[in-house]
Amino acid sequence: MESGKEINRGPVVIPKYFNEDYSWNNFINSINDAYDVNDPRNKIEGSKEVVGKVNFWHKLTMTLDNINEQNFPGIGNKVDKLTDLHSMLKGISSKCAGYFGAVSFTNKEPTTGKHSDPVEVIYCQFIGSVVWSVYTDEGKKDFTLNPGDIIYVPKSMEHEVVSLNPRAAISFMFQV
Repeated sequence: MESGKEINRGPVVIPKYFNEDYSWNNFINSINDAYDVNDPRNKIEGSKEVVGKVNFWHKLTMTLDNINEQNFPGIGNKVDKLTDLHSMLKGISSKCAGYFGAVSFTNKEPTTGKHSDPVEVIYCQFIGSVVWSVYTDEGKKDFTLNPGDIIYVPKSMEHEVVSLNPRAAISFMFQV
């Protein structure tokens, strides 16, 4: 591998890169660990939003910053495997800058709007399915991801994600 030479500039999808080894319990336990209503730093506002016949006290899409070995056994091995993959895709040694979970309990609300990230992203789908729309110079490309599938998206590349059903995933960020 030639040092400093970028090998890939576009999105890459790898089907079934990981086994479907995380369940809803992993994500729910992570939510429970993060959302301790007895913690004085957390609060519940006394308002709600009504959409159709549903009373929302909180939205049904969230991110989880507390992904850890307790709730996600083997997360360190996944980081190592993805770091090796990222280094291969970029043609340079790289390092994972962090990761977070993404959970949607419905497909009725937008998951993300069109945006770009200031870091390289490898997104791993573990439960449910999503469509990633990636915008390149050649136009919009749609990729359907199912459990075990991953997508690599370069820094600053515009994209959006739409849930096809309730889903859970982990996004890994890389600095180059």
